[in-house]
Amino acid sequence: MEQEAVTALVADQEEVAQLGEGILHHFEEILHQDPLIDEVGFLHPTQFQSLEHSQTDCWTSEAPECPRRYLWCKDHKLAISMEILPKLYRAARRAYSNSAATKDGPLMEIDLMRHSKALLILCPDMLTAWNSR
Repeated sequence: MEQEAVTALVADQEEVAQLGEGILHHFEEILHQDPLIDEVGFLHPTQFQSLEHSQTDCWTSEAPECPRRYLWCKDHKLAISMEILPKLYRAARRAYSNSAATKDGPLMEIDLMRHSKALLILCPDMLTAWNSR
């Protein structure tokens, strides 16, 4: 019975990690598609929902692994739901660490820059990420 609980916990953690990685991918795509983003806001889920309903022509992710309630971008303004912030931060930190550990070649440099950009938007005082840039 204890083994089943451990197995279920591991499966839940893997599912959360996959969700975080999917959201991270979409977050990085938004940053790449709109390099002129000049404001980032972290909104409570209730505020995020009202923002989404009040603006009909906003960009939100339509992918199944990234539900509409997490990311919003319009007029160079980016909103991120606080509901996903911990998962997004962990995924960004993990992706940055993986790319920093294996930085051999121009593609790894591009990955390192992309992941460090996402990580620094979420946690601007991470000096290690600043140093790698």
